[in-house]
Amino acid sequence: MAVQNIPLDFLLSQRLTLPMLDVRSEGEFASGHIPEAYNLPILNNEERRQVGICYKEKGNKAAVLLGYELVAHKFKDYIKEVFEMAPQKKIFIYCWRGGLRSSIMADLLKNAGFTVYRLQGGYKTYRNWALAQLTTRKNIQVLGGATGSQKTGLLYWLALQGHQVIDLEGLANHRGSAFGHIGLGNQPSHEQFENLLALEWSKANPMKPLWLEDESRMIGKLNLPKAIYEQIRESRLYKLDIPADERMEYILQTYGRMPVEALAAATEKLKRRLGDENFRLAIECLEAGDKKGWLDFVMAYYDKTYLHGNEKRDKENTTLLDKPAFLEKYKSTTPLHSVFLLLGSNVGKREWMLQQAETLIGQQVGRLIKKSNLYATKAWGNTEQPDFLNQVLLIGTNLSPNEVLAKALEIEQQLGRRRHEKWSPRTIDIDLLFYEHQVVESEALTIPHPHLHERRFTLIPLAEITPLSQHPVLKKSMLELLDECEDGLEVNLHQIA
Repeated sequence: MAVQNIPLDFLLSQRLTLPMLDVRSEGEFASGHIPEAYNLPILNNEERRQVGICYKEKGNKAAVLLGYELVAHKFKDYIKEVFEMAPQKKIFIYCWRGGLRSSIMADLLKNAGFTVYRLQGGYKTYRNWALAQLTTRKNIQVLGGATGSQKTGLLYWLALQGHQVIDLEGLANHRGSAFGHIGLGNQPSHEQFENLLALEWSKANPMKPLWLEDESRMIGKLNLPKAIYEQIRESRLYKLDIPADERMEYILQTYGRMPVEALAAATEKLKRRLGDENFRLAIECLEAGDKKGWLDFVMAYYDKTYLHGNEKRDKENTTLLDKPAFLEKYKSTTPLHSVFLLLGSNVGKREWMLQQAETLIGQQVGRLIKKSNLYATKAWGNTEQPDFLNQVLLIGTNLSPNEVLAKALEIEQQLGRRRHEKWSPRTIDIDLLFYEHQVVESEALTIPHPHLHERRFTLIPLAEITPLSQHPVLKKSMLELLDECEDGLEVNLHQIA
């Protein structure tokens, strides 16, 4: 069909309407890419290395010829793969600088009948835009409080009330303390963290308040961009005043269920700060099963650290609120309804399919508030089929339960789902788990999902993003249900390269 060279602003405004191909090597892609892009390398890591050596030793012409020699036999596979991704035969493409690699793929797909939109300047253009975005100012309001104040949960609540929110810890895939990595997958690269954050930052209206959690300079291994960290420190702090016993109970209910070995390894990171004697006593408590005793030492350290950090803040720029006062102050008269959806796929490009489902849900169902990591699991029921990838999404919606179900079924059809038999392989599966705390029993719909408490591949991602939410019928938290679940199917974090 045709190749159209497009500016970045066009791609950003339309990026969710078409699939997007990053044709750089898998190593370049892993370091950083435009969010929602799919990696289909023209040259893989080793091939790119060979071409680089050839260029240095023999010059540009020889390197170009070698490049074609390395990839020509793969052209048929490229076309087949892109047909699966873009049956409408329209696609975005980029490489590093909008050069030869994207040109080769664009011409190949054009000759196969595709309309190709090729990003001018390539990924480098997006990267420069992202870095510039991270220096812009927003109307920030900071949610703070000592360890265990449930700040992240309140951010989700604010989002459901219609406020602007960016979950920095969610983007970093880390809960923000020495223990914040336990049970989660790998963090993104620093570059990709900035790419993700820049996209969210660009969406925020600078004339309206933007809520962020009070963070230190680092979230796990990732540094907050300097300009954003400085804005957090300068902005008004809304400090939650939560009693220590409530905070301790919350931490014990969440982190207290984690393996002793993982808690001990994370405590090791605090050894120098705790001091040798306190560290020794904390570990002894863990080994004896006294997690409350262990937490006494850890909370004392974190409370002291938090107080020290806030001594440098302007006291006139701090508002102290207890939780009921905070909820009353910022509640909406027309909040979004919270919906938990389970996504699953075991056919074709599973990661890609889940990403496409997330995009369509965001467009047709409601606002994405939070998503879990991906989890790999054996198939339930009919086990003679490929493994599934599963993920839970928290969505804020104005739709009714039956409208959410109808949209979910429509999206399944849009993504190629065909219902032939129960427990059969599927491109995509979207289950409605919870709608607020409602209990619905009808011919078309049962909420909560009648089998969620029996399935670890549902409970594990639920417990990741809403560990203490109560099942409205069983009156138990997701963590309690997970502890009691007798499902023997293995469920593992799926690490994305």
